[in-house]
Amino acid sequence: MRFVALILVIVSALLTQLAAQENPTLSAVLEEHSIPFPPSIPHLNSKITSVAVSDDDLEFVIAYCLDTLKNELRALLLLTRCHKITGKWETICPIPSLS
Repeated sequence: MRFVALILVIVSALLTQLAAQENPTLSAVLEEHSIPFPPSIPHLNSKITSVAVSDDDLEFVIAYCLDTLKNELRALLLLTRCHKITGKWETICPIPSLS
């Protein structure tokens, strides 16, 4: 019985910690990957969610959705790409979701 109670306390603590985490901004993710960026990139200071990143020697690509105050996904997937050799940035938005 004590083991079950201990497991419940641990799971509760982990869930509380996960709930307290906030989604990052686009600029925070770019900084995390050491990608220099100009201030003109759309949604730079917006919180984002559902992030996927491709990072190689030639380019950095990030796909994401904008976070809402209710932590709901908007139905649009956004892509931002940096060509590392030329330094050229390209943002493709919106990409309609399949739902």
